[in-house]
Amino acid sequence: MIVGIGIDILSLSRIRELILRRGADKLAKRICTEGEYSLFKEIEQPPRGSSIDQEVLDEKRLRFLSSRWTLKEASYKSLASHLPGHPPTWKSLEITHSPSGQPILRPTDRIVAEKYSLMGSLSHDAGVVVGVVIAQRSG
Repeated sequence: MIVGIGIDILSLSRIRELILRRGADKLAKRICTEGEYSLFKEIEQPPRGSSIDQEVLDEKRLRFLSSRWTLKEASYKSLASHLPGHPPTWKSLEITHSPSGQPILRPTDRIVAEKYSLMGSLSHDAGVVVGVVIAQRSG
């Protein structure tokens, strides 16, 4: 049973400015779970002998962080009315991807994970990232 829908839109320039002010690593530590942070750190270390330039790495970090920001915000919105007195944090949700690239949203909070499942979709275009999440009651 669907219990909520959340949507978030984020300007990439907003996250780019935040990264320039505070640093990508600091932002990643703030919004990423340990697993997500490990994936983020892999972006910073291109394969040995790789010719990937800094601009490409910066763009990958920007997309990684903006995707998580957007999907987490949309997730919180989809569950907001069901979590009174139990506000989520940035680390209340871990985002990974299936082999096909589809986002997999896993609540890290045991209480939320037992009650709800989340399905998300993400799109990048025209300098923005849009995330949509549907929350369903489990069981």
